Amino acid sequence: MKTELIEKRIRSLYLAESGEWLVEKGKVAEAKLLKEACETIEKLRAENDRLWGASLRENAAAYNREQALNKREKELESREQRFRERVASLLSNLECWKE
Repeated sequence: MKTELIEKRIRSLYLAESGEWLVEKGKVAEAKLLKEACETIEKLRAENDRLWGASLRENAAAYNREQALNKREKELESREQRFRERVASLLSNLECWKE
């Protein structure tokens, strides 16, 4: 199994140290296509990496927002419970006064 990126393998086979793409005579079109393919792959890989990073950041932000909302919800539930207990206590005291 080959682990090296395809664009690096192509460049190692066809790109000279001078920066020229080497091909046999009559294969200039092939060289142009290989060069274009490498450039396209590299641009797509960079864009994929950029989008992946943005996605990770957005997911982390959404997770943080959800955690903050969950915390606020628990706080509200606790406040509501204390409020209900106070109302029940007040009503109980009112019942005592009626008697």
